[in-house]
Amino acid sequence: MRFLRDERGELLILTPRDSVSPTGVPRSVPAAPAKAASQPSAPQPRRPDTQHCRFFCQWCGATILLQHDRIGMPFGAPYLRKIEVRSIGAVCNACNHVSNFSLFRGSPGYDTRNGLVPAEPREDVVLIDWLKCKEETCSYPLPLFLQPRQLVSLATIQEIALQWHWKELTCQMGHRIVAPPWVFGRAPYQFPAPIR
Repeated sequence: MRFLRDERGELLILTPRDSVSPTGVPRSVPAAPAKAASQPSAPQPRRPDTQHCRFFCQWCGATILLQHDRIGMPFGAPYLRKIEVRSIGAVCNACNHVSNFSLFRGSPGYDTRNGLVPAEPREDVVLIDWLKCKEETCSYPLPLFLQPRQLVSLATIQEIALQWHWKELTCQMGHRIVAPPWVFGRAPYQFPAPIR
């Protein structure tokens, strides 16, 4: 048995019954036509994987991937966290439901399928609001995140938010949260300070 490599570096295995032409190519394999020299295209650089929170929408089952460092690393080690929350709110782009999500057992939005996974960063994550429940003594606002399909601005956020469904959203203590007044134009909206 003989091993030969062609001009592309592919390995050719020749058994004793194969006859070889003077060029080193087996006679039973037809010679490939010569290709015109083309300019090699530059490969697109791949961005390195980063840690993402993978959540599953409780309404439609769609996967929601949020970059962990963009949402303040709330589910990381205590010394890495930029925000201290047990649960976050996020909008599902598939069904427009606003839901709780968590990686902490016993917190609103916890699901055993949720977890941290490495993935290539694709879209930005925007902090939309810190939502408060109706309980006056509760001091645990819920951060609401969106992974927008398009550029979000002050002019378009209300139009986008009118399509969201606000069923069963709660704060971190389990108190019900309703849609904030800015969604319906009853109060001005202003983006909260970004998480650093």
